[in-house]
Amino acid sequence: MTIARLRELALVVIGFAALTAIFTYPQLRYPGTTLGTHYDTLFSTWRLAWIAHALKTEPRHLFDANIFWPERGTLAYSDAMLLPGFLGAPLIWSGLHPVVVHNILVLISFVAAGAAMYVLVRDMTGSRVAGWFSGIVFAFQAFRFAHYAQLELLWSWPIPIALWAFHRVFRGGRTRDGVLLGVAIALQTWSSVYYAIFLVSTLALLAPILAIGRSAEDLRRMVTALATGALVCVILVGPYALVYVRATSSVGSRSERDVLDWSPTLRHYLAVTPNNRLYGRWLGDANIEMTLFPGVTALIAAAAALWPPVNRTRIAYVVLMLLAFDLSLGFHGLTYAAVYRAIPIYRGLRVPARLFVIVSAALSVLGGFGLARLMRATDRAATRRAIAIAFIAAVLVESAPMPIDLSPVDREAHPVYSWLRQQPPSVVMEWPMPKPYSLGFTHEPLYMYYSIAHWQRLVNGYSGFYPVSYIRFLEETDSFPSPESVAYLRRSAVDFVILHGDLAPAAYERVRSALLNHPDFEFVAGSREHGAEVTLYRLRRSS
Repeated sequence: MTIARLRELALVVIGFAALTAIFTYPQLRYPGTTLGTHYDTLFSTWRLAWIAHALKTEPRHLFDANIFWPERGTLAYSDAMLLPGFLGAPLIWSGLHPVVVHNILVLISFVAAGAAMYVLVRDMTGSRVAGWFSGIVFAFQAFRFAHYAQLELLWSWPIPIALWAFHRVFRGGRTRDGVLLGVAIALQTWSSVYYAIFLVSTLALLAPILAIGRSAEDLRRMVTALATGALVCVILVGPYALVYVRATSSVGSRSERDVLDWSPTLRHYLAVTPNNRLYGRWLGDANIEMTLFPGVTALIAAAAALWPPVNRTRIAYVVLMLLAFDLSLGFHGLTYAAVYRAIPIYRGLRVPARLFVIVSAALSVLGGFGLARLMRATDRAATRRAIAIAFIAAVLVESAPMPIDLSPVDREAHPVYSWLRQQPPSVVMEWPMPKPYSLGFTHEPLYMYYSIAHWQRLVNGYSGFYPVSYIRFLEETDSFPSPESVAYLRRSAVDFVILHGDLAPAAYERVRSALLNHPDFEFVAGSREHGAEVTLYRLRRSS
């Protein structure tokens, strides 16, 4: 890469950093004391902290996270976010709080997504303006702000990098581009398994379309480069994939009922986040998984790319966008059911709506082609500038969600957790626990976040999958502290029970009194922080 290109890329990164600071306001004002409002931010923060902790203490047991005791491999019950975790670990080791590290990685995701799409579209169109436009579309669509709480779904920047390497393979057939492609797919896998599956599916769709009409020699070089990339990817991803294969054998796959519940409809393609400055009042939807509005400006630019004459690349991206759109509708679309039944890996995915990331990528590419085409349609520099300013300004206005909804987060551990940190390895139950039929409405991510202070093993847990042992635990302890439930705690090797008065105020006094007068429990510690009482009890060992 030349000095001029490096300078250009540096300016692009600075520009997207500035836009990110504006569009995520006021996150930069409170980087260490706020998180997104959804409890998945606590889940993501816990994952980052666990990876840093495990790498420093027991790297061989990285996936044996401290949830769902006595299960093993529990980090793989959801997306492990290895790449963000590996990048965040040195920051946590240096003394930064996991909340700060989480927010840094969130902000980086917007900058990286915009810059990566810029690189792809700049290379495909030769237009810097088109690169900026496409980068803004990809980085700041409503879909991304809806997933502000889900770090793994923000780390989509390897997708345009993979597409960039993929097109370079088809242009030159060079092995080094195939290697870059394999590395990019691996990086996406380590960031988001969902997106990696969608990315590989995307490349499998694009390859035959782009290969039509090529000479035998060109095809030979391309196949060699792609095979090299596939080998690199398998080497880098293979051990990680085996962890998920083992996890699937424990927790199973998604039923058609599960997938149908998370399949959007056409209505959701008109949904934005409620805080969207332009559309939020009319199209706002609080369902973070179903916010799929692509933006009017991007659609107009993409339409310009489809005006004849068209080339093979634009046709390929039209096909990709339409198929990804239909697949994103899940069982409400035409094709997802066949894919679900034919391709086993898709049966592990719960939310087809996340395929919008591919719709977004294809739309961004087509929008870049369209804007470049509109600008080249006139010889007047002033007109070209006006077109560029109008489209970029319009997409910025459409995307703006300011201010981002944030919630304060307590960085200081309750005294009971500080006490637990000093104890030998123990098993902890945090109460209240969810009902077996309401796992989505739970305090479990909060307990996992609190466990950063002590890293004792929890019977509690929250993840993409729930093991059978956890469901049974909820059923057996639903009547806590009945004799039957206490006996089950003993059989589960539970050492400590923590009660949270503010999370179940109606039942707290009853349960607290029962434990204080219970012959099997010993009061250990209690504290009141910010008006919330937390009490810790030891379950005495039976004689």
